[in-house]
Order: sequence, then structure tokens, then C-alpha cells
Amino acid sequence: TCTHCGKGFTQFIHLLKHQRTHTGRHPSTCAQLGKGFTCSTKLLSHQQVHTGDRPVSNPVCGERFAMAFHALSHQHVHTSGQPYDCPYCGEEFDSSRGLRQHRRAHAGEQ
Repeated sequence: TCTHCGKGFTQFIHLLKHQRTHTGRHPSTCAQLGKGFTCSTKLLSHQQVHTGDRPVSNPVCGERFAMAFHALSHQHVHTSGQPYDCPYCGEEFDSSRGLRQHRRAHAGEQ
């Protein structure tokens, strides 16, 4: 358990990484910008900004992405198209973010 905020962790290493958010310790630093990161994996992801590396390819269209999560988010373009439906009016959206913003409009109408 974190002594700063009380958040619990199942693995000690996760607690150590979390504690860096309180201490400001950033042991991994980008050589180009000097920006610090709490762990080396976050630095590696950041470095793709500089290298332009996009190792994950979409098998349908060949579009390339820096991270698998982005490729997965893109995949809906090739499947159902717009998988997020508004329960109030039935309008369809291609992202949960779009639906969330749209639902706020309904909340304002009420």
C-alpha cells in the first residue's frame, strides 16, 4: 500500500513505480528532449515520436501504428464501422469518446 495516498498494489514493483508519481523521480530520460519518464517502457514508447517507428501493422489495410492499442482502435473501420450506439436516439459513433460527448448533449436537453 502506498504510504502517500493509500492506493493498494498486488505486486511490489507496481508500488515502487507508482511511488515515483509522488516523489517526482524519473530515472529514464529522453536524450533528445531531456523529458523524464517513471519507467523505461514509457520512454521507449515516447522515443517512437522521434524515430517514426510504427511496428504494428493492420492486416486488412496495411496501415502502421506505433502501438498495438492504436491498431486495435483502428480495426473497427474494417468491421462494424460504428459500434457505439446512442441509447437515446440511435445515432452511431466510431468511438466511445464520440458517444460520450454526444450523450452530454442529451443531458443538456433534459
